[in-house]
Amino acid sequence: MTGGSLGPYERKPLLSCFAFTSQAPDQPVGTVHFPIDTFADNDEVSQGRIKRYMDAVSASELCKERYKRIISGVQRRPLDKGPDIHSWVSLKQEAGGKQSNGFDVSPGLFVMANKKTWCTLS
Repeated sequence: MTGGSLGPYERKPLLSCFAFTSQAPDQPVGTVHFPIDTFADNDEVSQGRIKRYMDAVSASELCKERYKRIISGVQRRPLDKGPDIHSWVSLKQEAGGKQSNGFDVSPGLFVMANKKTWCTLS
């Protein structure tokens, strides 16, 4: 997701967290969140990295199609025009090694709405 960089990550830090449940208090679930918007010039670059990652981990076609539909649903401009759709890429690992990924894609919706309102008022 970094475009090959091994760090240091000085602009926006990686985040990590552990979740504990009453059902398994001795088995926390760890998640690492990577701020892809800070390390990609635009959403087209982010999308390419995410697609290559999904191919590398043999993500199902269903997952790939869901991701594609989500991006298409929130996209309001060409992906190469800025980094305001993709924000975080997350990897969660549960006890026993089960892994899952998440992609946060909402920030551009709010930025675009504010820009549009500002342009309309001026």
